[in-house]
Amino acid sequence: MNDSNSHFACSKELPALQYVTNIHSKNFRHILADGVPIYDVPNEVELYSALGYTKQINAEGVLPEEYVWRMYTADNAKHSKLCLQVKLFSYLYNKSDSFKSKYGNLYREVVGGCLSDKIDNHEDQCIECPLHPLFFYE
Repeated sequence: MNDSNSHFACSKELPALQYVTNIHSKNFRHILADGVPIYDVPNEVELYSALGYTKQINAEGVLPEEYVWRMYTADNAKHSKLCLQVKLFSYLYNKSDSFKSKYGNLYREVVGGCLSDKIDNHEDQCIECPLHPLFFYE
């Protein structure tokens, strides 16, 4: 998922996250913060699971990166790119001690308000979300 569209900041203090991978190398899976590698992903199955990818979706023949694109970054995706940021922040918060140490308090303050798991539609329904970019850049 090396897609510049997934690089989307959700606050002025939290970094913009992006997951990059190289299909030719299982050892090249990183999460970037503002373009700088901050976490080497040791288990992509756990990462994709944190993004909502399940065995059932896999059984339907949908590849993990295709799922992420359809769910978060495609036009008319079910959730917004901001929701993808929230999922990546949550993954890092649970997996990376250095991320937790550096951004833990801000993460709990900002990301704790996300309701994307309770909303089953397009980002238009997220307009009231306290994490919507509208609230950060007014």
